[in-house]
Amino acid sequence: MYYLKWLVLAVLIALSACSGELDKRELRLKANFSEDFDRGLPEFLVFNPEGECVYHSQGFSTEEHFFEELDIVLAGGRIERSPVDSPEKRRLLELAVRKAVYENTSIPPEQKESTIRTSLRESINPEPSCTHELEYYLGRFEERDGGDFSLQSLPGGKNVFIEFYADRCIPCKQQERAIERYSPKRGDEFVLLKVERDKARIQVQ
Repeated sequence: MYYLKWLVLAVLIALSACSGELDKRELRLKANFSEDFDRGLPEFLVFNPEGECVYHSQGFSTEEHFFEELDIVLAGGRIERSPVDSPEKRRLLELAVRKAVYENTSIPPEQKESTIRTSLRESINPEPSCTHELEYYLGRFEERDGGDFSLQSLPGGKNVFIEFYADRCIPCKQQERAIERYSPKRGDEFVLLKVERDKARIQVQ
């Protein structure tokens, strides 16, 4: 019985060690910088604890592929390219977007095809990878209420995930759900900066 109790305790400790609560910050672009980020969504970057950009992508293909790439960069690897860089990946992206749109009951049937076209157009717009340091991005963000945001507010020793999104972007929602499902596995290794990049909304705030 004594051995069994210690075994159960060891299992509980192991389970808690391999899970992490998602540390997420809700931010937005400063209005005067919105033109600098007028490009495809979703856009996702990872900076390692030393502040080096180790991952940059635009678009979202599959959750499995996304998890594989996050595992690579959190293990010290580097991926600097758009994930939508081949006909096969574009095909997978279109299938994922089409499935998400047609399963979304809040989108009227007559608007589904136009929503798919808009989402795909925004998702496959190619952009250069890892062209700026972490400080460049953080200097262009602010709190959702307009307050200042600084590097000092982030925990030390963690990777920084930056997720640019807009509410109307279907692939953005897929990517966000994927990050939330990934966080129990390695959420203690990163902080997520969820940055609104809806230009029309930013400019009226």
